[in-house]
Parts: sequence; structure tokens; C-alpha cells
Amino acid sequence: MYQVVNSDIHVLPTGCDNPSYLTDVAVTCNPEDYHPDAKAIRSPTLIVEVLSQSTQLIDRTEKLRAYQACPSMQEYLIASTQRREIEAYRRGEDGEWSKTVYTAQDTVPFVTIGLNIPMNTIYRRTGID
Repeated sequence: MYQVVNSDIHVLPTGCDNPSYLTDVAVTCNPEDYHPDAKAIRSPTLIVEVLSQSTQLIDRTEKLRAYQACPSMQEYLIASTQRREIEAYRRGEDGEWSKTVYTAQDTVPFVTIGLNIPMNTIYRRTGID
């Protein structure tokens, strides 16, 4: 079972209070993260960040490293706000991370949760070509 949380819940990728991030979307499948009054999750599986000018450097460096060090993390997706582009970082069965970039007419697989979403659907009503 998956629990989806929005930007109101902190993600603690090392299990400790530092670092602590507010993500755009996070998914966990750890029942310990399911408390209705929880202020943070410690075992994210999938995280999606939407880039902005002020956060893109942190999203692509500091957060990427922290999420890749988190044992429960399997996917980290970064969505551009300048063009139809999503960078997907995924942990392979061997524990190594790979990067795939999806653009324009691609369909983005959210492997962890078994969902495929076309870019046209993701970027619908955004005005981003």
C-alpha cells in the first residue's frame, strides 16, 4: 500500500531531522509513515519535485544526493517548468542509480507505483510546450 503526501509534510531521507525537505509530492510504502497527524516521513520511495529558478540547483544536487543515500528511495523525478521535460533517477536492482530524460511526446513510467503517464497529461493546462 502506498501513501502519497504533498508539500505540507517534511521528508527526512536520512531518518534524522537533518536534512529535512518539503517535497512537491512524496510516496511512502512504510506503514510507520502513515500516521494521520504525522509531520514527516522517514521512508520515501518516490519523490517528485517541480523545478523553479530558486530551487533547481538544490533539487539537482543536494536533494539528489540525499535521496540517493536514502535506503528506501527508488525513484526521484524532477519536472521542468521551462519545457516538457522530466529527469528520472532510478535505483536499479544492483543498487546503482541511472538517469533517464523524458521529453515532448514521451510517456513517463512511475516504476515504483506501476503507473505510466503521458507528458501531454502531466503538462496539460500549464502553457508549457
